[in-house]
Amino acid sequence: MHGIDVIDFLIPGVHGLCTTQLINQAVYEGTVNTMLICNRDVAVSYAIKSASDALGTYTITNYNDVVAPAYTSLYGVNQTGLIIKTASESSYPFSTAGLYLVNPNNATRNGSKLVVVRK
Repeated sequence: MHGIDVIDFLIPGVHGLCTTQLINQAVYEGTVNTMLICNRDVAVSYAIKSASDALGTYTITNYNDVVAPAYTSLYGVNQTGLIIKTASESSYPFSTAGLYLVNPNNATRNGSKLVVVRK
């Protein structure tokens, strides 16, 4: 076993209803249009547990491919996945770095981390 096979073995069902496995990413602060790729045929909800507010969970979309109005400056969404417009440690109202949760039709929740590195 190697690479992806090990991850699949250790965490069964990581794909959920996403046809592409979610991956953890590290990007430089200021990187634009970072994609959290899901490639799905069903509605999903995207949420974040931000690195700047580990106690809060913020719902970005709610099964409708529409970003919540308060977060449109941070995110976009399409059938492929979630678009992080500009990676930042200090965005308002929270950092875009953190744990992203993808919940397809109230099924098994999946997640991936985005680490933002200062230049």
